[in-house]
Amino acid sequence: WHIDEWAGTYPGRFIPLALLPTWKPELMVNEIRRVAAKGCRAVTMPELPHLEGLPSYHDLDFWAPVFEALSDTGMVMCLHIGTGFGALKLAPDAPIDNLIILACQISSLAVQDLLWGPAMRTYPDLKFAFSEGGIGWIPFYLDRCDRHYTNQRWLRRDFGGKLPSEVFRDHSLACYVTDPTSLKLRREIGIDIIAWECDYPHSDSIWPDAPEFVLNELNNAGATDEEIDKITWQNACRFFNWDPFSEIPKERATVGAR
Repeated sequence: WHIDEWAGTYPGRFIPLALLPTWKPELMVNEIRRVAAKGCRAVTMPELPHLEGLPSYHDLDFWAPVFEALSDTGMVMCLHIGTGFGALKLAPDAPIDNLIILACQISSLAVQDLLWGPAMRTYPDLKFAFSEGGIGWIPFYLDRCDRHYTNQRWLRRDFGGKLPSEVFRDHSLACYVTDPTSLKLRREIGIDIIAWECDYPHSDSIWPDAPEFVLNELNNAGATDEEIDKITWQNACRFFNWDPFSEIPKERATVGAR
C-alpha cells in the first residue's frame, strides 16, 4: 500500500521508505530485494539496534547479508532520531525539553558504530541518511575522529588510506531542520552531504512558511545560489537516485507560503 498507492499516487512528490523485519537477517534481505524491485529507494533501520536486543552494527555475522543487499540494490539506509533514545540516561525528573534538545546527539552515537565499525569501512557502496539529527555535531565529531585516528595509530583501524572524515562523507547525507550557526560551516561539513528538511507536520516543523524560512536562513549564512540548490533539493535527489522532474516539469515545481 505504501509503495503502490500512497507514494505511487504522487511519484513526483513522494519517495517510498520501507520498514524491515529487523529480527532476522534472511527476512530483511528478502524484503530489501522485494521492495527494491518495486522501485523503493530506501529502508529505515534502528539507530542503535543493541538497545532493542539485537546485535550491534559491529556484528557482521548478523548484519553482513543486510549490508550486502543494501549495497547491491543501491538502497539508502535511513536512521531517524528516536529509536536510540534509550542511550540517553537522563535524570528521571528531567523535563521533556531535555530529551528533545539532546535527541540530535544520538545521530553521532549511531555514526560512531557505523564509521568505526565495519559498515562504512567495509562496504563502499552503503549509503546512510541521518534524519532530523541536524548538522551541528558534525564538525566537532569529524575533527575528533581524525585527531584520534592520526594520534592513535597503534589501534590499527583501517580506513583504506583515507581519514575517517573522508569515509563519513563518502557514505552519508545529514539532514537538518534549522541550524543557523552550523550552516556557516557548510563547506567544512561538506556541501554535498547536507540536506534540509521541513519536518511537516509535527512540532519541529516550520510550516507553512518553510520556503521563506529556509531561504532566509541560508541567505544569512552567505550561501550561494548553487549551494542553496544543493542543500534544498539536489543533494537529496542525487543521494536517493531520484529525478524530481520526471513527473513534474521544473517550471511547475515552485513553492511558497499560502
